[in-house]
Amino acid sequence: MNLGILRRAYGGSIFLSLPNWLKQLVKFTLVGLLNTGLDWCTYFILSQWLVAGLIPAKTISYSLGVINSYIMNRNWTFDSPTVLRKGFPPFLAINLAGILFNSGCMYVALNFLRLEEFPALIFATLAVFSWNFLTSRRFVFVQKRT
Repeated sequence: MNLGILRRAYGGSIFLSLPNWLKQLVKFTLVGLLNTGLDWCTYFILSQWLVAGLIPAKTISYSLGVINSYIMNRNWTFDSPTVLRKGFPPFLAINLAGILFNSGCMYVALNFLRLEEFPALIFATLAVFSWNFLTSRRFVFVQKRT
């Protein structure tokens, strides 16, 4: 099937016509889903098949997800020329702060908002996702000028 015909028939790609920040948000979401899969698969392989301890397995799997997140977000989501030695330390700090923020959101959702566990998890996840996207976009990945 000729995709050019479809593009002409439907006025071009809807994705390409989105504002830049929204394209980045979609890509950031896809990278996050991929990193979650990488984290969980690595954790399962290390903890179940290679019989690593649960905490070391989670530390390694989460770390791989953060590294992959930096690489994919720098190169694909934000298309940033930021170099590793300048961009990775603040990216890591943002993600470490995100872990604390996530725990705090869970605490507030469970104890003050009186949400059940699953809605509290969704609340915390969305809050930290927003934090990670906005701070990465603003403080880590320099936008290319076109």
